[in-house]
Amino acid sequence: MTVGTARLWSWGAPADIRAEVRERIATVGKGGGLIIAPAYDLEPAESIPWANVQAFFDAVAEFGAY
Repeated sequence: MTVGTARLWSWGAPADIRAEVRERIATVGKGGGLIIAPAYDLEPAESIPWANVQAFFDAVAEFGAY
């Protein structure tokens, strides 16, 4: 269990992605050992906005860097 659903990645806002990354790191990642990744395959043909992908990487760097 990590970040997002097909619906979140395709129709959510970057702020929604950031919030879920932050929540996963704060809860599941508490104490270390979390390998965070999208829970959904990000296929190039899908309608996933690049801003959501960028928000994921930015949030991981901000909230998960040790």
